[in-house]
Parts: sequence; structure tokens; C-alpha cells
Amino acid sequence: MKAIEQAKQDVGLPASFQIRYQGAALAFQASLSNELFLILAAIVTMCIVLGVLYKSFIHPITILSTLPSAGVGALLSLMITGHDLDIIGIVLLIWCRFDCPVGGGPREPEGGGVEPYEGAVRKSEKGL
Repeated sequence: MKAIEQAKQDVGLPASFQIRYQGAALAFQASLSNELFLILAAIVTMCIVLGVLYKSFIHPITILSTLPSAGVGALLSLMITGHDLDIIGIVLLIWCRFDCPVGGGPREPEGGGVEPYEGAVRKSEKGL
């Protein structure tokens, strides 16, 4: 969209010319107007789900605060190795999250919920 506006200025079209987007370009432009709302809704949804999962208000904030640095690290490692983020990479990331060695995640150890330190010790004894 910006490139089209820039090309319009570079060509020097008169002010009487109007450019209207149609079809897929119009749908794309409409979707961009809701992007901030959708991102905020996704963050609120993640906070609610993580709050229910961990039965705490502070753990979701702690987890979500690590996402920006983790995302930057993941993208840098993809750029360094020359790989693309594909569906296999996304599945592996989700699998790694559910096999996390820290206790209290989606799968709780046998015997119910435990403190994170004790859960990490139990899972490390079993192996990752």
C-alpha cells in the first residue's frame, strides 16, 4: 500500500486522480485497520488461559514478558542458519513447550500440582 502511494507521488499525478483499492487489496487494507485490536485481544486471551492454567495472576505476566526476547532469539537463529519458519518449526516449538522440564505446565506430574522447583527436580530425574 505504501509503495503504491509512493509511486503515485513519484509519478506526479494531479490531485484530481483518486486511487481506490478493490478486491484482495481492499480486504488487506481493511484487515490492517483491525490489527492492533486483534493483537490486544490475543494477549488478553493468553493471559486468561494462562491464569486459569497456573491459577495465578503473576505467572501469565511473567511468561508473556519473556516472549519478545524469545521471539527475537528464535528469528535470529533462523536468520543465522538460513532456515524459514514453517509448519514443522511451529509444531516443534509447541511440542517443546509441552515437554518443558519446569513443573506446573499443562501436564502436571503424578501426584498433582507441585511447586515449580520440585516439579523440575522430578522431571529431571525422569529425563527430558
